[in-house]
Amino acid sequence: MEQTLEVQATISVLIPEDKILVDKVEYQELKEKDFDGWVGMDVFIKKSNRSIPTVSKVLRKPDLRKRISVENGGWVY
Repeated sequence: MEQTLEVQATISVLIPEDKILVDKVEYQELKEKDFDGWVGMDVFIKKSNRSIPTVSKVLRKPDLRKRISVENGGWVY
């Protein structure tokens, strides 16, 4: 004859001070917003929530383009 024993327990887990717990959904949202590394214009448009004409218009301004150029430490070639 088999018997089933149901047990409830509380377990303490020590989380190091340099670590955090984040909900999976929140982590995925943060990851989607991350701009780490190189991205193409299509990805940039999607993540910046701007239209192609708007971004193109901004990038055509010579003074702004010079400021954000990779030659000046920016991110635009």
